[in-house]
Amino acid sequence: MKLNVKLNFDASKVEKAARKGCITSLRGAAAYIYKVARNSIRRRVNPDKASPPGTPPYAHSTGITDIKKSIAFKVDEKNMTAVVGPVHIKGGLGNVARLHEFGGTKETEKSKKPMAGDWDTTKAGPVAINKDNVIVFGKLRSDKQRARAWRISSMPGVRYANKKEQGLVRYRAKMRKEQAIQKKGTLNYPERPYMGPALQKSQEKIAPMWRNAIISN
Repeated sequence: MKLNVKLNFDASKVEKAARKGCITSLRGAAAYIYKVARNSIRRRVNPDKASPPGTPPYAHSTGITDIKKSIAFKVDEKNMTAVVGPVHIKGGLGNVARLHEFGGTKETEKSKKPMAGDWDTTKAGPVAINKDNVIVFGKLRSDKQRARAWRISSMPGVRYANKKEQGLVRYRAKMRKEQAIQKKGTLNYPERPYMGPALQKSQEKIAPMWRNAIISN
């Protein structure tokens, strides 16, 4: 008995299926890491409450400075790569998200002379931040309260109340402060990684996402 077998192999179809499967798997992996990273960050209302070094940072706001909401992911289908991490937004976190991940320092600012807006000398200053990221003023009676006022005023994305919200006196004080600032010192940020641990924690889940990627596509 004679048997003839003819096989047709279309490399382009295999390549197309492999590419499609890889992109689908990449998107699933990036989305999973994104979810793990966001879930690792807990919320705290008190801006003075920091997470222990070596653990994910706390989220203290819900606006554009919210480190939890700043995390996003994107898949580059052309190069078949994916990126997951905090997105830089003008007026948002700036470099703070990176400082939390890897550690480092950040410069702070202070007025040149005792005046409205210099929290080391004034009787009132920032004591809290409301839900709209507007700085709330109150009496400053201790060195601890004054140090806290500097931390609040240097937080990225927060703002002073406008002329209508706070009245003419405080509005003018804010304007004078902005016209006379100089370096006060540095803030030290210990490592509080959240993206690296999210990737490590996700390894066992994302590897199987490539299983049968070509067959299913």
